[in-house]
Amino acid sequence: MDGAWDETVSRETRQMLEALNGVLRNSPAMDREAMADAALAGGTRIAVDTDPAVAERLPEALIRLGTSTHEGFDERARTIRSGASRDTVLAHLAGLTSQCVSCHASYRVVAPEGGS
Repeated sequence: MDGAWDETVSRETRQMLEALNGVLRNSPAMDREAMADAALAGGTRIAVDTDPAVAERLPEALIRLGTSTHEGFDERARTIRSGASRDTVLAHLAGLTSQCVSCHASYRVVAPEGGS
């Protein structure tokens, strides 16, 4: 694994974690606009920036799971904007985070020897 691969994957997963945090941070006040905007920050728009040379090296199953998770963030934004209840939003977030857990249980980014 090279630095481009692990940095790309790490950056994308950090963006999704930050998006999830943004949704949760704005949920006590049910600030729907801020919650939806935060969800979109983890959506499909961040996946289009992936370097094709890096994407070629990713396992197909990881690409499918990543795509599904990005689409899940987009769907959460639509759910939030639709006026769904807090309980519905949280239930949907639990489903979304189960995809995160599945990915992190299956795949690892390993720093190169001698690297940080």
